[in-house]
Amino acid sequence: MTIKENQPLGGQKSYMHVTKYPLRTATKQICGLRIVAFALPSLSVQPAEIGIELSWPLDYAPFVLQRSENVGLTWNDLNGASSLTNAMIHTVMPNATPQEFYRLRLDVEGW
Repeated sequence: MTIKENQPLGGQKSYMHVTKYPLRTATKQICGLRIVAFALPSLSVQPAEIGIELSWPLDYAPFVLQRSENVGLTWNDLNGASSLTNAMIHTVMPNATPQEFYRLRLDVEGW
């Protein structure tokens, strides 16, 4: 797996991801590489009635929401219920601990 960063002068930073799974023919011969280009999504946070609402653009559906109680330690995928409104994915997280961190991770296996 290789990820290359690219930022054209005056443009948005994007990334090229070459997966470890090559494209194969019906006879299992390698015929190409799978390359995914993406810009990093923004994760929005808003107060909600029972906690916080996290949202990100639908274009970034292959990204998985993760949570950690301490940045730099273990990050856990969150597989909770999400909703879709106005081309945005929304997830409400109840207040569980005094301090939590959230991020989006590209799910290259699911893409």
